[in-house]
Amino acid sequence: MSVFLELSCLNRITIRYFLFFVFILLIHPNAIAEESPGYRVQLLIFQNAGDRPQREEAPYQALLTEALLNLDRNREGIEVSSSSGGLAGKLAAIYKKLNTSADYDVLFVGHWKLRQKKGTSKPAWVDLTTADGYRFLTGRFRLTAGHLLFANVDIVFHDPNVVSSSVRTLTPFLLNETRRIRLDEVHYFDHPKLGVILTVHRHPVTE
Repeated sequence: MSVFLELSCLNRITIRYFLFFVFILLIHPNAIAEESPGYRVQLLIFQNAGDRPQREEAPYQALLTEALLNLDRNREGIEVSSSSGGLAGKLAAIYKKLNTSADYDVLFVGHWKLRQKKGTSKPAWVDLTTADGYRFLTGRFRLTAGHLLFANVDIVFHDPNVVSSSVRTLTPFLLNETRRIRLDEVHYFDHPKLGVILTVHRHPVTE
């Protein structure tokens, strides 16, 4: 008889724990979410103020890249919104200096997170438009991880200072570069008309 009483008590305790566990999940749906290794990418794009420089790249290459980026927009990726609130470390100080300088115009600042895995990551996309809605910059940013870490930057850029009804006839500028990335360091991608500053840090990603 005592055995049956013990089993009955055990069942009641088990049921109570089960109901408590369900209650916790209902209140906190991410209670059992796991974290996996990942990266936090910080990005700053700025324009050099002043006269337009001589074009360095072949015009047809910029037009071809612009067309390829437009086609690639149908694929999966991450849309990155501009926000200076999430900046940390060295990039926050750089942003403050550039934003108060008369020599540069900060066009974009933002960040995103990626799960750490081998191969090429999902692309992160940046689109910038003028006040009247014309897109003057399209950027695609990808990380490739293996024994080393690389960042690929593709930006097609129309100078927003000369955007007009005739802008569609102007050949855009192009920044295309792949570079090895060291974690926690500041990386600068240079162009006569604009610059890109990028940092990558280890950061857990919630599954």
